[in-house]
Amino acid sequence: MVLYAHIRESAGALDLDAAAPGEAVCDSPWEVARRLGLGGGVCLWLSEASRGASPNAEQKAFLRKTRCTVGPFALEQVDAMREWLHEGASRAIITLDGTAPLDVALPAAIARGTTGLPAERLILLLSVGPLGDPATLATLLQDLEQVAARKGSGCLECAAPDTVGAVGGVLLALTMPSGAEARTRETDEDNLVQALTPFTSNDRLRVWVSGIHGAKAGGAGAAAKTAQLHAKVGELDALGVDLLAPACLGGGGESSGLLDVGACLSSCVHTDRPDGLMTTVVTQEDGVALGLVYSNPTSLAAALEAGRGVYWSRSKGEGGALWRKGDTSGAYQTLLRVELDCDRDAIRFTVRQHGSPASFCHKQSLSCWGAASGLGDLEATLARRLISAPEGSYTARLFGDTDLLRKKLVEEAQELAEATEPDHAAAEAADLFYFAMVKLVSAGATLAQMEGHLDARALKVNRRPGNAKPVGHRHRIDTPAAPPTVPPTVPPTAPPTAPPTAPPTPAEAPPSSTAAALRSPGVLLCGAGLIGLGFLLGRVGRRA
Repeated sequence: MVLYAHIRESAGALDLDAAAPGEAVCDSPWEVARRLGLGGGVCLWLSEASRGASPNAEQKAFLRKTRCTVGPFALEQVDAMREWLHEGASRAIITLDGTAPLDVALPAAIARGTTGLPAERLILLLSVGPLGDPATLATLLQDLEQVAARKGSGCLECAAPDTVGAVGGVLLALTMPSGAEARTRETDEDNLVQALTPFTSNDRLRVWVSGIHGAKAGGAGAAAKTAQLHAKVGELDALGVDLLAPACLGGGGESSGLLDVGACLSSCVHTDRPDGLMTTVVTQEDGVALGLVYSNPTSLAAALEAGRGVYWSRSKGEGGALWRKGDTSGAYQTLLRVELDCDRDAIRFTVRQHGSPASFCHKQSLSCWGAASGLGDLEATLARRLISAPEGSYTARLFGDTDLLRKKLVEEAQELAEATEPDHAAAEAADLFYFAMVKLVSAGATLAQMEGHLDARALKVNRRPGNAKPVGHRHRIDTPAAPPTVPPTVPPTAPPTAPPTAPPTPAEAPPSSTAAALRSPGVLLCGAGLIGLGFLLGRVGRRA
C-alpha cells in the first residue's frame, strides 16, 4: 500500500492538514481525500462522537469508493466498528488503551472484544515508547509474536484461517523523540524496522508505522527532511512496512512537512530504463487492459493531483512532455486507483474511460488490443442498440416492451434453476445474463456499478439468513411440479401395446445453436462462485 494518508474527521467533516494545491483544489473535501488515497489508502481518524455511531450518508459514500481504514475503536465500541466495516471500510483500527488490565492473553482479549469480526480486517494500535530502550523493543516483539499468524501466506491479501493471526496488522505509533533520543532516533528507527522483518517478509503481519522522525516536522530544513522521508517510504516499502502520515497532492507540502503522495509512490518503483520512465498498464474497472504507457514522477504527481489519467509522452517535444489524456480528444479518464505490482517494477492505473466514443486508443477503439469480448462487449452492443437498432432487432423489442423483458427474466431464471448439466447451466446462465444486461442498460446502469455492488457486499460483516421469500410474496416464484405420469394398468390378456412415442418438439424452441455457442467460451467471476459462460456470445449474438 506504500502510504496511508492520515486524515482527521470531526463532526462528520474532514479536517485536511492543508489545501491540496493545483487541480486538486475542488468543491468537495471528500474528493480531495479520495485523491489522497489513490496511491495507497486513507486512514480516517474518527472523532470520539463518530467512533460511537454509524457512518452518515456522506461517509458511507466515501467508504464505497476509497480504500479507507477507520478508527481507533475501543473494544467496547465494537457495535459501531461493525457498522463502519459493514458499510465498506476496508479495515478498522482497535486500541486497548484505557481498558482494564487484561485477565487473558492478548489474542484472547482481542477475540473476546471483536466477536464475529474478520481478524484480517483489524489493525491493532500499539504505542511504542522510547526506541533507545532495549526493554521497549523486547516487549513490542513479544506482543507482535502473540498477534501474528503462525506462518505466512505468501500473500498479504490472502485470508486463510491458518495465515491470519489475532489481527491482520498493527499500527505502531512512535512517540516523538526528545533530548538525547532525538540524536539517535534515525538509528533506532532503522533497528526497529529490521526487527520487524521476520513478520513482514514472511507475510505474517501487516505493519504500519506512524511518527517516523521528521514527518510533519515543518520549520527550518523541512524541505530537505521531507525529501528524505519520500525516499524513506521506498526503503520501508521494500521491507514490507507501510507509512501512515499526513499527506498532500502535487507538491508544496515541504514547508509544513506534508508528504507528497506522488513522490512517495515514485520512490517505491524500480525501473531499468535509461530515461527513468516507469512502465504503466492502464485498465478499466473490470481489469480489461486498455493500453501500455509510461509515467515518471512528474506525471504521477499530476495524475494524483488531478484525479485523472495523466502520463508521460515520449514523442512530445524534446525529452517528452505531460500527456493529459482527453485534453484534445475529450476521451478523458477518471482515475480510480494506482497500484504497484509485486516486484515494484510496473504501475497499474485503473480508470473509468469517458468520451464519445469511449476510446483509449488513437484509432478510436476502447483498447489498443482491438475489440472487447464477453460481458463488456455485450454491454457496449446493448448501449448502441438502445440508441439505434437495426430493423427487427430483438433487443430493441425488449427495450420497448418492459412486460416482455420482465417475463423473460423470470422465465430464464427458472430455466437456470432447473438446469443440471454443466453446459446446460452455462447456456441458461448466458440467456439470463443477456436479459439482465438489457435491463441494466435500459435502467441507465452499468456493469461497473453492478460489480461495485458485488465488491461492497464482499465487505459486509452482518449476514442475512438468505432464505426464500415467504409464500404469497410478490417476488416468490412457485411453480408446482408436474404430477408423475402413472402408466395405465394393462390386463394380462390384452395384446402388447406399442411403446409411447416421444413428445412433440415445442413450436418455439430457444433461439440457440450449439455450433454458435462453442465459438465463444468464457468465464465470469461473480461473488464467491464461478459461472461458466460458454454460450454467451453465440446466443446473445442472435438476439441483438
